[in-house]
Amino acid sequence: MFLYRQFILFLVLSACLACGAKKEPGAKVEEYGQVLKRIIKSDKGLFRGADIGMGLKEIKGIENDQKPDEEAENYLSYSFGFKDSLQGNIYYNFEKGLDEIGVDIFREKSKDCDWLFIDFKNYFTKKYGPPKIDNQLLIWYVKDQGKEGAEISLADESRDYGYGKLTITIFPFQSEVDPGEKEAKP
Repeated sequence: MFLYRQFILFLVLSACLACGAKKEPGAKVEEYGQVLKRIIKSDKGLFRGADIGMGLKEIKGIENDQKPDEEAENYLSYSFGFKDSLQGNIYYNFEKGLDEIGVDIFREKSKDCDWLFIDFKNYFTKKYGPPKIDNQLLIWYVKDQGKEGAEISLADESRDYGYGKLTITIFPFQSEVDPGEKEAKP
């Protein structure tokens, strides 16, 4: 009888602890260094508050009406820089709304950007889950974007360039099988 009561007490306490346990929050940009905070800017959206399908005017608003370095009917580009020679640019491509975000980060006075690569990897993993690794690219799938979701890829291209170079690309996911072909097969 004594063991039975202990077992019941254990179950009740476990249930109470489970109910009181808080879900761990997703990634918070403020938990990272100043460089990542400035590049990512916001935890909202896929990147910097932007989501697939947004319009050009919406993206300009997200960029706080900063004047783009380049602007066309379907393209915006913004540059950034830091005191320690880290520089980069962010570009947005539009085709029936935002359909690609690209970020190039480079640091010509250093052979790598390992610390920033690790920060981005940790941030995206905490926000979107573990990445898939494909040809030295880290790829995260985000299901609630566009028609079929979105993919975020992170690449460290420092060895190819001989200096610190990171690339982030965000675009709508497209399945390899044409939906029409799926329906045609028995």
